[in-house]
Amino acid sequence: MSDATNNLMEISSLVGYRLRELRIKAGYSSYEQFAYDFQLSRIQYWKMENGNNFTLKSLLRVLDSHQLSIEDFLTSINNSNATKTDQANRLLQLITHLRLTKKEFCTNMGYKNLTNINHILLGGKSLSKVLLQRIKDTYPTVNTRWLTNGEGSMLIFSGK
Repeated sequence: MSDATNNLMEISSLVGYRLRELRIKAGYSSYEQFAYDFQLSRIQYWKMENGNNFTLKSLLRVLDSHQLSIEDFLTSINNSNATKTDQANRLLQLITHLRLTKKEFCTNMGYKNLTNINHILLGGKSLSKVLLQRIKDTYPTVNTRWLTNGEGSMLIFSGK
């Protein structure tokens, strides 16, 4: 996968994550109700929140429902991305060290999509015990204590 494609996927995920945050902040627990109330296609809005391909026109329409300019929206994405958690930064360090794309990292652990990893990388979630176990099972030299709280080094090696 090319760098341009990876960048597009990351930007789309950031946009989707931020749209979800805005919807929830506006008091909507359901994307369907939000789409209905603002006369948006439910399927299109669902795709947008999930970082799937969407048009600038549809993004502007959603931002209008939040009374938010594209400039303010992009600034908010940049600001929220700058406050990634330490766990997110360490996870990204690990993926980079392994010389994998996020997609390859997830596929190797048996995940079909990037949703869980993206939520962590965007600072919205912490590493779960289940994910840590999958990382440990798939990449046995990874120090999960380093991944969770920064203790020790990224990798552990047995003295064999």
